[in-house]
Amino acid sequence: MTLLQLNPSIPVQTPKGHGLAIFVNELSEEHNMLWTVIIDETSEIWTFQNPQIRGSKNITFGRLSQYPKKEV
Repeated sequence: MTLLQLNPSIPVQTPKGHGLAIFVNELSEEHNMLWTVIIDETSEIWTFQNPQIRGSKNITFGRLSQYPKKEV
């Protein structure tokens, strides 16, 4: 098990809205990473599995949309 404090924190989009990821917890190679996020709007702290979150929009780094369209 590895717990990593993110410094600086990472802006992410979650099912609860935009937030800042502050910790990543990797339980093992057979589990999803767990991201601990402070939600911007409510200041609540939630933990999300890796497939539930995305990096926030960032024009500088070429992320122009929240969720890229999946190719079929």
